[in-house]
Amino acid sequence: MMMKKFLFCLVAAFLLFSCEENFKTPEITGVIDHFGFHGDIYPSFNTKDVKKAGFEYGDIVKVEFEKLGTFVIPFTTAYSEVGVAGLSMCDYLERNEECTFSMFDASVIDRLGGEIGEKIKVTMYEKGGYLDIHNTVKSVYSMNRSDFSSDEVFANFREVTTNGVMPKTLYRSCNPLNPNGNTRYRYADSLAASVGIRTEIDLADTKEKIEKNIASEGYLASYCPELYRNGNVIALSMKADVFTDESLAKIADGMRFMIDNEPPYLVHCNEGKDRCGFFVMLLESLAGADVQEVLDDYMQTFINYYGFQKGDKAYDMALDMNGKRIVYLLAHPETMNHLNGFDWNSIDITDIDMHDAAVKFLLSAGLTQEEIAMLKAKISVE
Repeated sequence: MMMKKFLFCLVAAFLLFSCEENFKTPEITGVIDHFGFHGDIYPSFNTKDVKKAGFEYGDIVKVEFEKLGTFVIPFTTAYSEVGVAGLSMCDYLERNEECTFSMFDASVIDRLGGEIGEKIKVTMYEKGGYLDIHNTVKSVYSMNRSDFSSDEVFANFREVTTNGVMPKTLYRSCNPLNPNGNTRYRYADSLAASVGIRTEIDLADTKEKIEKNIASEGYLASYCPELYRNGNVIALSMKADVFTDESLAKIADGMRFMIDNEPPYLVHCNEGKDRCGFFVMLLESLAGADVQEVLDDYMQTFINYYGFQKGDKAYDMALDMNGKRIVYLLAHPETMNHLNGFDWNSIDITDIDMHDAAVKFLLSAGLTQEEIAMLKAKISVE
C-alpha cells in the first residue's frame, strides 16, 4: 500500500514538473550582432530561434538591452503594424528567417542607440496581447501576379493626380530595376515604358547595385535600364528614416535631378511605399494638394499591397498609425528628436498647410527658394 502511495506521489510530482516545464515563460537571450542598412538591430538569434523559444506573432515582449534600455514591444510581421516611429521585434513579411528590432520609417541606432555585442534578453510580457491589432493590420503581401486585379496594382504603379500636379507628369511605383526576389520589377518596367518615363528617381539603389542587377542572368527589364545607361536615373540609396541629415541631403539631390531633367518622372524605392511615399508627398504638397488628397494617395499603397479598403477597420487603423503620423512629421520633423513618450493620439493634422510645410521642409533639406520655384514649375499646372 505504501509502495503504491509512493509511486502515485512520484508520478504526480513528475507530471507537475512536466507541466511547469511546458508552461515555462518563453525567454531568449543573445547579443546585438550587427546593424542593418536602415538602422535596424539584428540580434544573434533568428526568427526560428524566437519561435522555438515559445514566442508567436502578436505577443507583446519585454526586451532588455544591456545598455540601450528596456522596451515593451510587439512581435510583428511588418514594421507598419506598430505605426510610423513605432518599435517592434519583427520577422518582415513572415519570412521566418532574420529577426530584427526595427522602427517603422525611423532608424533605431539614430533614434535610440545600441552597440555591437550588447546583451539582449527577451521575455514574454503579454501572450497574444497585440494579436487583435496584428491580425487587423497584418501587412504581408503576395508575390504572385494572379493575386492582383491588374498589372498596375501588382506593381503599385500609378500616376500622381492630386490637385496642382500637371497631368502625365509624375508617377510612382515599386522598383523597376531591382528584382528583389520577385517579378514585380518587370511589370513596373513595362508600365514605365508605356507612359514614356524620361527621368527616374531611384531612392533605394546604388549605381553599383543597379549595374549588378542589369548584368545578372535572367534579368528581364529593358526600358529603365536604358534610362540608366543614358544618365536619366539618379541612384540615391536613401535610408528609411527620411528625417536624418543624410536623408535630407539625398532628398535635395533627387529634387535637383528633377529640376535638371524632363518629365514624365518616375519615383520609387523598393516597394514604392515608404521612402517613395514621403518623397511624393512633398511633391504633391508643393503642387497644391491638401491633407486629404495626400493621405488618399499615401494609403492607396496599402490598398494595392494588402487589400485594405477605404473605410474598413484595417484601413482606418493604418491611416491613423501611418498616414496621419507621416503627414504630421512632414510639418513637424523636430518630433523625431523626442519620440520617447510622445503621444501620437494627441496629434492634429486638420489645419496643416501642406504647401507651406513642404516648402519649409525642402528649405531645411538645403534647397533654395529659387530651386523650389523651379521644381514647382516642373510638376505643377501653375
